[in-house]
Amino acid sequence: MATEVKGAPVSAETPKRRRRGRFRSSLAALWRGSAGWPWRDLCVAFALWFCVPAAAVYTAFSLTLAPEVRAMLVTDNHLAGLRRSYWLASSAAAGAGALFVWAIALLLRRRRETLRAAVWSGTILSPLLVAPFVVALWDWRAFEGRPVLVLTAVLIVGLLFARAVAASYLQAIERPPSWLVGLRESARRLPRWLPPLLLLVMVLGFGAYMAVFGLINHYRLQTTSYDLAIFDNMVWRLARGHWFSSTPAFGRIGGNHIQRHATFAAYLFVPFYMLRQNADTLIVLQAFVTGATMIPLYLLARRHLGSPWQAVAICACFGLYAPMHGPLFYDFHFLTLSPFFVVWTIYLFESGSTAGLIAVGTIAMLTREDISPGLAMMALGYLLGGKRPRAAVLGGAIAGVYFVLVKFVVMPHSGPHGETATFVDMYSDLAPSGEFTLGGVLRTLLTSPLFALNTMLKAEKLAYVLQVAVPVLFLPFRHRRTWLPFISAAMLTVVASNEHASEIFFQYTAHWTPYVFAGAVIALGAWRKSGLEGRARAAGALAGVCLASVLASYHAGALFQHHTFRGGFRPVQFEWTRADAAQLADFRALSKQIPKNASVVATESEVPQLSARSDAYTMRIGVDNADYILVRVDDIRGEGANRKNLLDSLRTRAYGFVERRGPYALWKRGGDHTKDALGLQLIGAPSLY
Repeated sequence: MATEVKGAPVSAETPKRRRRGRFRSSLAALWRGSAGWPWRDLCVAFALWFCVPAAAVYTAFSLTLAPEVRAMLVTDNHLAGLRRSYWLASSAAAGAGALFVWAIALLLRRRRETLRAAVWSGTILSPLLVAPFVVALWDWRAFEGRPVLVLTAVLIVGLLFARAVAASYLQAIERPPSWLVGLRESARRLPRWLPPLLLLVMVLGFGAYMAVFGLINHYRLQTTSYDLAIFDNMVWRLARGHWFSSTPAFGRIGGNHIQRHATFAAYLFVPFYMLRQNADTLIVLQAFVTGATMIPLYLLARRHLGSPWQAVAICACFGLYAPMHGPLFYDFHFLTLSPFFVVWTIYLFESGSTAGLIAVGTIAMLTREDISPGLAMMALGYLLGGKRPRAAVLGGAIAGVYFVLVKFVVMPHSGPHGETATFVDMYSDLAPSGEFTLGGVLRTLLTSPLFALNTMLKAEKLAYVLQVAVPVLFLPFRHRRTWLPFISAAMLTVVASNEHASEIFFQYTAHWTPYVFAGAVIALGAWRKSGLEGRARAAGALAGVCLASVLASYHAGALFQHHTFRGGFRPVQFEWTRADAAQLADFRALSKQIPKNASVVATESEVPQLSARSDAYTMRIGVDNADYILVRVDDIRGEGANRKNLLDSLRTRAYGFVERRGPYALWKRGGDHTKDALGLQLIGAPSLY
């Protein structure tokens, strides 16, 4: 009896798209099945030995060009026709010459081993094919202001390099060259303590570099009241028993900073702050804690990759990561410190340490209220993967409940009545008319997802995602579960209407950083477990990540060149000049006249130098009857809140002009009025009284 076949005819189930897929599968099967055919080896050998020498000559010619000429090739496609022709002809001649040599060898010897040697050597050298592109990309002038272009190019080069290294790895395993055998033997004789020592050097070197230049930036008076002075004053007051109050943000009343951000973990840093009670202590702490993130990352990478040297390579890529550099030069933020605790939490979860997981996971959540959603999504990934399901469920639930309670209960009730302080303005484009609340934002996301998508589809946000993910070649997005924390990261950055939330110069990149590197390590470890080809794929991907990290860091980081680097709102200057020293001396000559127990109000960039006291106010917010007024004269001459607040205070004749030093001027409450005319003339208000 014939069996009835249900459904559409076979011909109806094979549309063109499926036929194309079968055609590609057939080609792949034909290529794999022809592994022993001489024609395949001949084609591969000729292709490799034409391209590798041609790439080498192409690279050498590129290096002879002046930097401005290489830049014009990108910006204007400008190069003399004869020179361009010579460039291409010399590269082609090098490739043709190599082919001729191999052709002669094959004709004379006519042995299968000669052909295999050509394939083997060409594959071993195939990573050199990306050299011309690396040289072209190593020029910040050509790509300044073109982040999408340069990052797309870096991504393509990194992926090509990864494939070439993977192929080279397989050939080297099958028939290792003598130099590689010797290198392996030498590596086995190296002491086991060498990788941890290199890790320690990287941690201390990174911390020292960022701390030194961060302090230079601070002493050049490039830090600001929002946010360095806010946190400096808050920690100073925490050390004296005040509950999260900060006068630079809230004036004389001190307010409650919990209404803005729940940074309960600040108490952990009070003992270190007490050693030197000044804003520069926070800058140094931020640099070294961020650098110390390499320690748990090393442990996690060694666990997944099985090699301390590969773990060191991952940590080096972390140190090069440009989206982490900018925040270190933008004042101080507890959010910037969070990757240290988040990566420790991930490692302790994987290592099975329950007590450590509870302790460090709690600290991570207490660092700032918006850390917990990322931890909850990471726990969901582990749950779906079946890894410690009980701990994943409990930890994810705690993180989720903590976020809801703190964000929607504790923080709104920490401010004045009616002030929610939940930063809805960061999502202003998504708030419905007349419903400026987080609930309204959520309703927009659920009912008008295409509208929300339209607000995100901007070139700047595309560049941001590329800047975050290209250095690791999108590895966390190529694993089944490691992409989950990026949902919360995107909600806090890319979805936000605040343009600075999706710029790598600000602290918000910390929502991505720990999961980018933890996800990359987990993805590499998963590939490594899938046999020889998986190990080759992982090795190639790690090499590609190293190359992409170097290139991306060159264009946007703080290590290789400083022309395009920014921290926060400003370009960062790494040199300390005589003018800087004179400016700091002028400022300190005036600030020393202010008693430590006196209240002071100052302009934006001057408050962080004075905020380690009970009462330090920000001029653009209000004078608040401060005992002293210290301003940068240029900030007062223009229109704005600074000038208005100063003139309103001087009209009361409660302040007497004290002195001007360089670009700064000082007034004292109840001071002598004999010099007032000089002070008014200085700020361009001679007829104020």
